[in-house]
Amino acid sequence: MTLVYHYTSVSQHLPLILDSGELRPSNVGGREGEPALLWFSRNRSWEATAGKAVMHRGKLKLLSMRQQHESFGCARFGLPADDPRLMEWRDACQYASICRDERRVMERNGKKRGGTASDWLATATPIPLSKLTCEIFNGQTWEVLTCAN
Repeated sequence: MTLVYHYTSVSQHLPLILDSGELRPSNVGGREGEPALLWFSRNRSWEATAGKAVMHRGKLKLLSMRQQHESFGCARFGLPADDPRLMEWRDACQYASICRDERRVMERNGKKRGGTASDWLATATPIPLSKLTCEIFNGQTWEVLTCAN
């Protein structure tokens, strides 16, 4: 079974996700009134655009997977790639009323960070943890974590 992944930090987000019992869509960073989406990636090792952004020498810097692991930890939730709730990148943008020009800016910015828009999928519905795999990166490999309530 092929999976797609929602990547997140261990120290900041994983406890909240585990407590809630589900992954929830969010519109953090989106325009006011933009529908909330829950993002997944086809990238099986790490989604470069999922790294935390931190201030470094007065500039916002997106952390690499190694830096993310060392500072905040890396976790991921896997969902079958054929889940009918998933929307391809362009469909998700259309759902969220993201215009073509704005979508292209997002694609360029993602590419600069090492991401690929064709890897990006989204859903507008919460996903119970019982329907997902959960793993934590140990610095070398992804280890299974039992996360369903």
